[in-house]
Amino acid sequence: MPKPIILIGYFGFENLGDDLLLHTFLKRFKSFSDRFQIAVHKKYKIKIKQFNRWNFIKFLFILFFQKPILIYPGGEIFQTKTSFRSLLYYISFIILARLFHRKYILAFQGQTKNSLAQKLFNKATHLSIRDSISLPDSVFSIPLENIPDSTTSSFLFCLKKMSSFNFQILKSVIVDLMTVYPDKPFYFFPMHRKEDKSVNKQMAKSINSSQAIFYDWQSDYKKALGVFKKANFIFSMRYHTSVLASLFQHPFVSFSQNSKIKQFHKIWSPDNFIENTGALDFFELKSKIQQAFRLPPLNISIFKELNEKEFQKIETILKG
Repeated sequence: MPKPIILIGYFGFENLGDDLLLHTFLKRFKSFSDRFQIAVHKKYKIKIKQFNRWNFIKFLFILFFQKPILIYPGGEIFQTKTSFRSLLYYISFIILARLFHRKYILAFQGQTKNSLAQKLFNKATHLSIRDSISLPDSVFSIPLENIPDSTTSSFLFCLKKMSSFNFQILKSVIVDLMTVYPDKPFYFFPMHRKEDKSVNKQMAKSINSSQAIFYDWQSDYKKALGVFKKANFIFSMRYHTSVLASLFQHPFVSFSQNSKIKQFHKIWSPDNFIENTGALDFFELKSKIQQAFRLPPLNISIFKELNEKEFQKIETILKG
């Protein structure tokens, strides 16, 4: 009897980036779908077995009697910014897997500084570390067929709370852009439905224009992709926003203090990035957005090739 495959990550928390990591993996390995089981916070509307992420009795039953393979499909779940409780949660699954001599795969993982996590990384059945050169992100390989047109063409702003960022200047630039594009809707889109909801809603409301619209993707990743598909321009403050902008070949500008995002843009698209957000002024931001429309789209074919090599290594283990 084929061994179950348990997928573990930040799943079911309505974070689009992590949902895309999961669905990229499910699509690429759909031939194994009858073996998949996902540990989730909130269930997805998909025909894959799922169980509550805190149901350790269920997990131990599968681990002991069904001899599963554990897979962590990506993300930053082992990094220092992860809460201690969450870090302990993700590490505990690996410790239990080792205790029962089960295979575990750590794919497309962010670097970790936690000493215990590092030791467990080194003992994995297979390990791949995400970096900006050799393995940028698995989401570059998500299939884009049958993506609905969720909106008309638009300007898309994906904001997150950032103390160093001057949102008043951004608001002024958006209002100015609305006079140039009076027929375009300006959507304010929370990549993380819980954490980013308030800042996007507040910005849309403060502009006080029928063009400014808060868009709730309602935990439907295809609906979310449909919004990105139709965007004429994307303003990014999260890593996977920039990934999606590159994937759909749209003009975009990215702002972040995150080292991962800085590294990616420094190597692949430095002209799309502004690092010193605190010193940003109206004309600099407006100029950066205007420049984005003149820049060539990022060539992502190399990312897909690198991802496929990694997928093939994982597939060999799952078939074994």
